[in-house]
Amino acid sequence: MDSFIPRQPSQQQIEDALRRSPVVALLGARQIGKTTLARKLASTRQDVTWLDLELPDDQMALSNAQAFLGRCRGLVVIDEIQL
Repeated sequence: MDSFIPRQPSQQQIEDALRRSPVVALLGARQIGKTTLARKLASTRQDVTWLDLELPDDQMALSNAQAFLGRCRGLVVIDEIQL
């Protein structure tokens, strides 16, 4: 089970960045909570599309990224994008 350490300043900075820009990246070392933080932020919204590129179906969904993303509304999270 994921344990979450409250990161209020980071969460607020990301929310601010999402208001200013259509693309926001969470970057950092492995295992520091990027996915947990993204899930926490996504849980506060209703219009979220979540893609995990460790999953073959999600990889295939992005084989035509322009068409797929063109149908998305709201927040789109692409996890494990290095794949």
